[in-house]
Amino acid sequence: MNRPVKKRKLRSGLTLVELSVVIAISTVVLLCIGIVLADSVHSWQKMYERANGQMETDTLVALKTFNTIVRRAISTNFLLDAGGRWVEVYYSSSVDSTLADRYARFYYTGDPNGQLNVEYGWRNPNQTLATQTLCNNVSSCVFKSSGKSISMILTLSRGSLTLTTASSAFLHNRQ
Repeated sequence: MNRPVKKRKLRSGLTLVELSVVIAISTVVLLCIGIVLADSVHSWQKMYERANGQMETDTLVALKTFNTIVRRAISTNFLLDAGGRWVEVYYSSSVDSTLADRYARFYYTGDPNGQLNVEYGWRNPNQTLATQTLCNNVSSCVFKSSGKSISMILTLSRGSLTLTTASSAFLHNRQ
């Protein structure tokens, strides 16, 4: 007896087990890619904040203002606090003048989240014209003099980030 041979139908496609394995592997790969992307975005934001954050901007403003004013000041006369908490320099209001008719006083307020301020005014009579806050979050600021130069060592802190910079400027040679 010959039995008729049944033809098997070839089915194309995936079984449920194969499909489950592919989904599991794809999920793991996508999670790994997501973790890498999230970590790189976090690292980029942290680096961007360090490079362009408020502390860096404040530091640059403070250093530029300090250098500009001190370089305009006369070299024969300035006042420096014994503890280095403030310095007062004298300069002329006009570039062509040799008379030091103005003063600028840089001072650190001294509290934990202190400020670095500069006070501008007329020298005689002593009259304050303006006070400007150069930077906040100052944890320390020390002024020193050596010969005809004045230096400022400025430390800013915010959270776990601390930034210390030093600047030195020569006083002007004119009397």
